[in-house]
Amino acid sequence: MKRIASWVMVVCLLVASVGWALAEEGEGTKFSEALLTKGSLLKKEFIETNSFKVAGFAYAIYGQTAILTDMLTGEKVYALRLEHKYYNSKYDSGKSIVVLDLMEIDNVIAALQSLQVEFSKQLRDYTEYAYETADGLKIGAYYNGEKKLFIRFSNSDTEYCDYVSIDSMIQFFQNCKDAIEIEMK
Repeated sequence: MKRIASWVMVVCLLVASVGWALAEEGEGTKFSEALLTKGSLLKKEFIETNSFKVAGFAYAIYGQTAILTDMLTGEKVYALRLEHKYYNSKYDSGKSIVVLDLMEIDNVIAALQSLQVEFSKQLRDYTEYAYETADGLKIGAYYNGEKKLFIRFSNSDTEYCDYVSIDSMIQFFQNCKDAIEIEMK
C-alpha cells in the first residue's frame, strides 16, 4: 500500500512540474518565434535607434530596430531590441537583451501612461505596479514614502530611478517605435 501511495505521489509531482514548466514558457514574441523557424534562410539586421539613461541608472539602455527577413519568402518581422549592461560584482556582470514587438511597445507606453494617472492619486503606505512583456522585461513603479520607477531585464539586472523620469521613459519607447515604423515603410 505504501508503495502504491509513493508511486501516486511521484506521478503527481511529475505532472505538476510539467504543468508549471508549460505555464512559465508562455507565448513569445513574433520575432522570437520567427527565429525558431526551421527550413528558412534568415537575415538579421539591427539598426541603432536610441538610448536612455537617467540619474540613478548605472548604465544606459540601448534600443535597436531589429529586422528579421526570411530570405526565401521575403517576409519581414520588426521589433525593438533592448540591450543593457549590468555589474553587480566581479562574478556577476554581463549584458541583458530583450525583444519587444510593436504591440508590446504600445502596451509598455500605455502602462507607463497609466502609471502617471495612478500615481497622481492617493497611494497607500506601499503600492507597486508592474507590466511584464513576453520576453520577460518588467517595467513598473512603486511608492514607499517616495515614488520610484524600475525596469527589470532579468533577475540580476534591474535599474531604479526617480519617478520624475517617467516622461523621458515614455518618450524613449515612443521614439523607438517611431524609428521602427519608419523602417517598415
